[in-house]
Amino acid sequence: MTAAPDPAKRRSLISAIHAEAAKQGMDDDLRRQVIANATGKTSSADLTIPELGKALDAIKGRAGARQQPARGRALAESDHARKIRALWLSLWNLGAVDNPTEAAIAAFAERQLGVQALQWVTPHQASSIIEALRDIGRRHGWDVKPGCTVAEAEVALAGAQFEMLRGLLHIDAVDEAVTAIVCTHGISQREVIRRYGELIRAHKGGAHG
Repeated sequence: MTAAPDPAKRRSLISAIHAEAAKQGMDDDLRRQVIANATGKTSSADLTIPELGKALDAIKGRAGARQQPARGRALAESDHARKIRALWLSLWNLGAVDNPTEAAIAAFAERQLGVQALQWVTPHQASSIIEALRDIGRRHGWDVKPGCTVAEAEVALAGAQFEMLRGLLHIDAVDEAVTAIVCTHGISQREVIRRYGELIRAHKGGAHG
């Protein structure tokens, strides 16, 4: 017999995940990327209790890894690498790529430049990867111009997601689905993007950049 879910334990693990991420100075995108690498999902709310344990271990493991000296690790924690991860996760929410994990990003970097992991990418190569990801976004209706703010990029992404949904659903279904999301009390732009992404993936069945 399968054990019943333990709500108190779930809440405790989710709180621990967020507390540990905050302790390490992770933003939302990086936290979700680490969770995705460990579990294949990006939101702690979607995880089972064993998956929550894996996610917490993965986040704690990053702290241990940073304490160990390693050549080539600098870019993996750099602004360029964080931007690459954020762009990749945004493209996943747009339905432009079908795998949110670090392994998928590394495979993309290898196809583009012949490097096998972000820590081996030079700043010049990182800029090339970022531009390639922007090109994918443009092909899917999301034009992220250099110098735009995070807020501007998020508004543009949500707009591109809406247009994607209009192509996937009847307009009445889009209106109903979108209204259910954007009318949620206190919902943030990032949460809107995450929920739009879930709708796109549910109706698109996976896409490739």
